[in-house]
Amino acid sequence: MNANAPIGIFDSGVGGYTVARALQKALPMEDVIYYGDGCNAPYGNRSKEDIVHLVRQILDFMASKQVKAVGIACNTISTLIDEFTGYDFPIFSIVQAGADEVVKCAPAKAGVLSTCFTAQTGAYAKLINAAAPQIQVLSQGSVNLAALVESGTASDGEIAAELHDSLGLMANANPDVDTLVLGCTHYPLARDIIAREYPQFTNIIDPAMGQVEQLRACLAANNAFNDNGGSLKVFTSGDCAKYEALAARLGMKLTGPATQLHVATPL
Repeated sequence: MNANAPIGIFDSGVGGYTVARALQKALPMEDVIYYGDGCNAPYGNRSKEDIVHLVRQILDFMASKQVKAVGIACNTISTLIDEFTGYDFPIFSIVQAGADEVVKCAPAKAGVLSTCFTAQTGAYAKLINAAAPQIQVLSQGSVNLAALVESGTASDGEIAAELHDSLGLMANANPDVDTLVLGCTHYPLARDIIAREYPQFTNIIDPAMGQVEQLRACLAANNAFNDNGGSLKVFTSGDCAKYEALAARLGMKLTGPATQLHVATPL
């Protein structure tokens, strides 16, 4: 593993910024290549075949950048991680990171708010219960929350209404649940609204933190920490201005302007 090579982070849109931001804070000397496939978002409403087709093209792009590791900053994509073999760099699942955090907390019950695709796979429950079968996992999908956050223009009221129709169902049926996994990287961008509308969730887990620790452990095991980097280059098939504006709002430092680049064509 080449220590001076960049780390790749990708998502269906801006949600993966939550991982890139955590990575910049934890490992500020690492070079990061970020790709957001805003043109094809949201992935959560696509078929498995289409998602795999899109992601392989993005991974090929990452390979062309000679990355040393890749973090899939998308829960929907991470549920299909077993489909992405044949690359000469390790690929990390954010679902695994989130599941590991739940196991560490060891609540009696844990709620997972995600896209409908992720919820339907049952991926979180499978991973959590493989390590801690006593934890009851409650999965709730949201049809529109990721898209609302991705738009960057949705009001707090619109987001709260979508939460009412998704997370509200889980919360009302299970008032004793206090642990909630934000099972989509877009959702931490709405964390304040979630906490305000549903104060029963006193333990809100952002899997981005766990994924960064996975990456840190990988670099340590391979003696591959970069001590002379720190760049963050953003590529997107979406609106570059939106990516630049959100990066500024989140306190992320980009190396140059975002670059519009279409690397993935759907089926």
